[in-house]
Amino acid sequence: NEYLLDLKLTNKSKQTIMEYSWFLQRFLIFINKPVTDLVSDDIFDWTNEKCGCLKPATKNRHLAVISAFIQFCQQEEYLSEDVQVKSRWRPKLPKTQPKYLDKEELAKVKLAAENFKLRDRALFEFLLTSGSRVGEAVGLDIEDLDLENRTARVTGKGNKTRDVHFSESCALLLEKLLDNHPGNTSAVFLNRWGNRIHVRSVQNIMAKIGEKAGLNRKLTPHCLRHTFSTYILSKGADIEFISEELGHANLATTSIYARVLDEQVVATYRKCMG
Repeated sequence: NEYLLDLKLTNKSKQTIMEYSWFLQRFLIFINKPVTDLVSDDIFDWTNEKCGCLKPATKNRHLAVISAFIQFCQQEEYLSEDVQVKSRWRPKLPKTQPKYLDKEELAKVKLAAENFKLRDRALFEFLLTSGSRVGEAVGLDIEDLDLENRTARVTGKGNKTRDVHFSESCALLLEKLLDNHPGNTSAVFLNRWGNRIHVRSVQNIMAKIGEKAGLNRKLTPHCLRHTFSTYILSKGADIEFISEELGHANLATTSIYARVLDEQVVATYRKCMG
């Protein structure tokens, strides 16, 4: 409980705190002893017994949670410095590329989105043209919007706020959406009952748009974020500008999109020149 409170004080999201709580409870049930008696072998036993069927990325996330919890316990002097998550227990992860829509897929998705209701089209356009995270779109309030300048103030990870931009077509859709707004809530995007829409609902809406477009993979809000980043970089946008738009704390995180473009150049050369 002290650790979860510490997460809250460091501005971790409610979703992150819930996930950490859920996982740590199961880990502590598994070791079946007081935290103060925890040793490295307990973590190793859990790794062998519970991680065999997990994907490498999932295993790494779980080990990262345990490691962060142990560091907190050591700082509070509940545990000795001997308790560690060994680096050799972490699986090596392959370098993954961001999943984005190519020009043909994007055209199909845009066409499919036109058949959806106004709220869904506005959500789609906002995610695609602002590069916002799904949680940032869901948390958007009316007062955060500046339709004239086509900007929005979003709240990202760690409760950090930033301004993002969106397209003219998005602004027109948002204007129509707000014209029919019930006015009894500050949220921009509402569910059928007039409450703020849930993240899962947005994910389902994007998946349905992808199905309607005939994509051979699931369309997610994060795929639209990757598409936004890759597209504006290909049009000459500065990597630092993109990093600010995406709300990345580290410029190295944004640089993966530059690597995607480099690989596209190589692929085009090989296609043309052999």
